[in-house]
Amino acid sequence: MHACRIMAENRRVIVQVRIRPVVLLLAALLSLSGCTSATYYASKNAQWRAIQRVAVMPFRLTFESPVRRQVMTQLFAQELRQTKVVEVVEVPMEDPLTETVSPSIDEIARKYEADAVFTGGVDDAQGAVVHVQLHDPAAQEVIWSGTYSLGVGAEFMSFRTQQQQFQRSLRQLARRFAARKGSSMFSNILP
Repeated sequence: MHACRIMAENRRVIVQVRIRPVVLLLAALLSLSGCTSATYYASKNAQWRAIQRVAVMPFRLTFESPVRRQVMTQLFAQELRQTKVVEVVEVPMEDPLTETVSPSIDEIARKYEADAVFTGGVDDAQGAVVHVQLHDPAAQEVIWSGTYSLGVGAEFMSFRTQQQQFQRSLRQLARRFAARKGSSMFSNILP
């Protein structure tokens, strides 16, 4: 009887030892699998009804690639257009106003006859994170922002997979903006 208890205890130890590496391996894979998360901000003082036309500035990337910058900017502008809540104009990368470190939102809005200006970027220091902000030139403030994280490990994805993930994130950000703008259209009607 005593020998059976020792064997049973030994089996439990072996099972626990074998399970622990499997759990650690699963945890490591999940951390590298690109688990996504998103956060949003919307100003309560924004004049949403006045925003009919937006300008989209060229995206900033931590890895400077003019082609990727243009692709990211075009993808976001395309996703915004598909929401059909605002008219969208893309600011060309060649515009001298975009070459400064912090371009004048007011000047961009005037030049492109936009009610608000989107800026955006991708930061790949901690995985791939897409940031988008909507600036109100009249109030000189950010009135909406969204951040979508592709998670740690996204930098190891193939270019095609990464582009699909970026497009999904930009679609999500555009839809959240559209939902916010759309819900504000009825804010004065609803109690």
